[in-house]
Amino acid sequence: MAGDLHHYMRHSCMESKGSVHVQHLLVNGCGGAFLHPTHVFKNFNEFYGNKYETKATYPSYDDSSRIALGNIGKFRRKNWQFDVIGGFVYFVLVFSMFPQVRHE
Repeated sequence: MAGDLHHYMRHSCMESKGSVHVQHLLVNGCGGAFLHPTHVFKNFNEFYGNKYETKATYPSYDDSSRIALGNIGKFRRKNWQFDVIGGFVYFVLVFSMFPQVRHE
């Protein structure tokens, strides 16, 4: 709806002996979420004692890991100006903390 790319996961309850209050679990990115974090939930299989099976993910676990690792290098190349400006501001702030000594 907003034109952003977000993650999506759907889990369905596996057969359970006890009562199941939630048949399907949906996880999706909204409100500033990123596309890549589906791989961090790869081992999810239980919620309130009930077993769940992952039925669908976007992006897939492998694509999610690849996107996350690729973002590390891309961020540095695309945002080198932040390094320069941030480094300069940091230098000025640290240098201003040094004691100012005046000889008279």
